[in-house]
Amino acid sequence: MPNVSALLVLALALLWSAPGQAQVYFDFDQAVCHTCYDGDTCMMSLPGVHPLFGNHIPVRLAGIDTPEMKGQCEREKQLARQARDLVRSALSQAGTIHLRKASRDKYFRIDARVMVDGQDLSEILMSRGLAVPYDGGTKTTDWCAEKPGPTSEEPPRP
Repeated sequence: MPNVSALLVLALALLWSAPGQAQVYFDFDQAVCHTCYDGDTCMMSLPGVHPLFGNHIPVRLAGIDTPEMKGQCEREKQLARQARDLVRSALSQAGTIHLRKASRDKYFRIDARVMVDGQDLSEILMSRGLAVPYDGGTKTTDWCAEKPGPTSEEPPRP
């Protein structure tokens, strides 16, 4: 049985980081995926972590943004379904799912690099045009445009 004290320390570190302190990251091996709402948010469990903190928790794929399921146009919704289906398929067929550099995001989800059999799922989505780089700030991609890019409100970045 896992050491309860160690689990409590891990849970507290994941749940809270004091302002001004360096971000704390964790790696989790053998994560279990239950479902994915869209291309960048899935519900997972973390074996070895107390169920209160590691069972059926939302995990966001770090570093990317995918189209929204309730998007602004039919094209965005179609791309969102494609991204979700690709992620569901990859995770359901995976031999191993590892979470790398896991931390909490601004919505209290786990934000992590999701590795599927050694491949970064975020990179796979971006290579197929189903995700764009995202740093947690303002979203600027217009998924309704023929080629997704920044909205007209913000100039393109070099």
